[in-house]
Amino acid sequence: MQTSIFIGLINNVALLLALALLFDIISFKARKDSLRVQIIVGLGISLIGIAVMFGHWELRPGVIFDTRSILLSITGVYFGFIPTAIASVVTILLRIAQGGGGMYMGIGVIVSSAAMGLLLRYAHRGKIENIQWHETLLLGITVHVVMLTLTILLPENIRLTTFKNIALPVITLYPVGTVLLGKLLDLSLKRNHIEVQLRTSERQLRESQRVAGLGSYVLDIRTGQWVSSEILDKIFGIDETYAKTVEGWEALIHPEDRAMMDHHLRKEVVGKRGYFDKEYRIINQTTKQMCWVHGLGVLELDTEGEPVKMMGTIQDITARKEIELALQRSEEKFREIFNNANDAIFIHTILPDGGAGKYIEVNEVACRRLGYSRDELLQSGPADIRAPEFGANTDELLQEMIKHERYSTELVHRTKTGETFPVEVNTHVFDLAEEKVVLAVARDISRRRQMEEEFRQAQKMESIGRLAGGIAHDFNNLLTVINGYASILSEEVKEGESAQAMLGNVLKAGERAARLTNQLLAFSRKQILKPEILNLNTLVEETQTMLRRIISENIVLKTKLEPALKTINADRGQIEQVIINLVVNAGDAMPDGGTLTLETQNVTLGDDYGERHPEVAPGTYVLFALTDTGVGMSPETQEHIFEPFFTTKEKGKGTGLGLATVHGIVRQSGGFVWVYSESGKGTAFKIYLPVSESEVQPAGAAITPARSLSGSETVLVVEDEVFVRHLARDILVNHGYAVLEAAEGQTAVGLYGEESGSVDLILTDVVMPHMSGKQLVERIRTMGHKTPVIYMSGYTENAIVHHGVLEDNVNFIQKPFGPNQLLEMVRRVLDRSRQS
Repeated sequence: MQTSIFIGLINNVALLLALALLFDIISFKARKDSLRVQIIVGLGISLIGIAVMFGHWELRPGVIFDTRSILLSITGVYFGFIPTAIASVVTILLRIAQGGGGMYMGIGVIVSSAAMGLLLRYAHRGKIENIQWHETLLLGITVHVVMLTLTILLPENIRLTTFKNIALPVITLYPVGTVLLGKLLDLSLKRNHIEVQLRTSERQLRESQRVAGLGSYVLDIRTGQWVSSEILDKIFGIDETYAKTVEGWEALIHPEDRAMMDHHLRKEVVGKRGYFDKEYRIINQTTKQMCWVHGLGVLELDTEGEPVKMMGTIQDITARKEIELALQRSEEKFREIFNNANDAIFIHTILPDGGAGKYIEVNEVACRRLGYSRDELLQSGPADIRAPEFGANTDELLQEMIKHERYSTELVHRTKTGETFPVEVNTHVFDLAEEKVVLAVARDISRRRQMEEEFRQAQKMESIGRLAGGIAHDFNNLLTVINGYASILSEEVKEGESAQAMLGNVLKAGERAARLTNQLLAFSRKQILKPEILNLNTLVEETQTMLRRIISENIVLKTKLEPALKTINADRGQIEQVIINLVVNAGDAMPDGGTLTLETQNVTLGDDYGERHPEVAPGTYVLFALTDTGVGMSPETQEHIFEPFFTTKEKGKGTGLGLATVHGIVRQSGGFVWVYSESGKGTAFKIYLPVSESEVQPAGAAITPARSLSGSETVLVVEDEVFVRHLARDILVNHGYAVLEAAEGQTAVGLYGEESGSVDLILTDVVMPHMSGKQLVERIRTMGHKTPVIYMSGYTENAIVHHGVLEDNVNFIQKPFGPNQLLEMVRRVLDRSRQS
């Protein structure tokens, strides 16, 4: 009996294991967390349960034994609640259908086996891979001990006999069968888990290769054949028909990189048994576009150390290379801008204690201006290039920069040689690589400071000029009266009388005062010029004899004259005065003798000169240079030499108007003057006058002086200054002329309207209140009369001159004038008017 039980159990277990193995092949391929799959699994296990229950052995009518206890306990462990519940319900129903006295025991075995299997599963929180074989053995023993205990549910008459017949096989074979089935499923589970991981890994590898553009290859070095992954074929743009040979590989490489790649593979990789690691270009065979790739490879060597294969990967790095190239171009562009900026640029760190650290970057302008190399500057900081005697200390200044983030100030930088120059510094504090730094842009403002100083000087000179011109105007009116009446009186006083000598002194003083006012007018550019086409060489040569007389004998006078010197358009007398004043000044600067050189040149001043001297228009000029070897001047003296009444000479030896006059005449003539001097090393004056396109005209016929200064014509005298008006009236009346007087323009117009038929000449001041002399003449011209006019004035006004130059066909007499000058002018104009 027991032998048949053992044989039946063995057959039943074999069927169970075979069916379980077959089901394993199906069940572990699907997702077990799906409800539908779990139901299918449960039904499948139910079929296995039915199969084993039909392969039972019957000890007594209705007392049936099989291996469903093993099946259901293992199902509980490895498949979970739903499949176990389905299998349990199906087997319970079948057992009820089978009936008999062992039905209740059979139902109890089904329920207890399934329950204990589920308990072991949940004891491990569903992590069945952690269940050990001895736990499965213990489960089998426990399940079947319970089975033997449940024999108590059998009818009493067969209870003991059944127990004795089944106890030994149940307690020995059933636990072993449980362990075997559990082990089989555990191995299957692990194998499937490994397969799933492998498939997942392969899928992830393929996906990562696709995303990274990474393909793999194996090259057989002996045959020259290679195989490649799908991703690599896509990178190369080839298909399965492409010849995967060494020649085919070389054809993929960009022509410009083939020689480099051949050398690298043969010499560095195969020759030295090294690794292959190279970035190079290929030509995609589909798109014909150039691509960048990064190749990696390792050699496989045979037993003799000879390479037989190379395996590796190739990654498409075109996008990265484009970014790198764009970044490189951007960096090159930044570097170009950084180094070619007009301003010096510095970047320095900020120390933890708030102090200024060293420079981490400087541009070429900074190096050039400061005289340091880049390496030298990178070893220094802001404190090393600042002149500390100018302004706040570096750390205090840095705190202001940090406080305001963007900051602007003016400092003084010191070069490597110790020279200093002013700079305007604009700073910005920001974070760079998690470190606070200062970006400082320093602009050299030396030229700006110079221009500001020149502008202030020009404003000062302009203000002084206006004052001087106003004074000269009033003085000229007074001198006209003083000198005029003194001349009249001197003619009436008999020769030898004491009054004659006194009047002579008055006239001399008046003439000297007139020269002084003329110098003031020249400085203030209020003189009225009568320009003509001149050659400076001719002027210098004509004045040489006089110049030698006004300098001491121990001074050597030299000339260096440009043979093909261009002409200028200027007032001869004024330019002569410039030359004389400069020569006199130079002679005073060489009391112990020396050399005085007069030089002329044609020069062209370009835009660069104009940038350094904004008041100078680029163009062609005639240069007159006067150089002496005298005592020279200090920088402080040079700042004031063109100011009126400034002099370094002893009292009584100079008025301080010589150089002021030079400056005024040159500027009024459209030129400019520079002085270069050092104490003890002499002085050089350089005068630049605009070139004229005209040639010097031959001298015309001399003006024939009037035969008689007297006349009987009627002259309308218009002058707001009463003493000047009375002087002109007295001079004219004393020489036979009839005179009409008017103190201002409107009165003169009315008077002329009443006497228009008898007025032969109008003598009018230029500058008068309410109506100028020119406006007066224009009003009279509207009456249809062409009465000749003589203008008189003490300084230039735009009424009859343009930029200080007398307009064509204008009769003009300069104040102060003497009686004969006035009579000569009146007579000449009247005679010319009669002749025309």
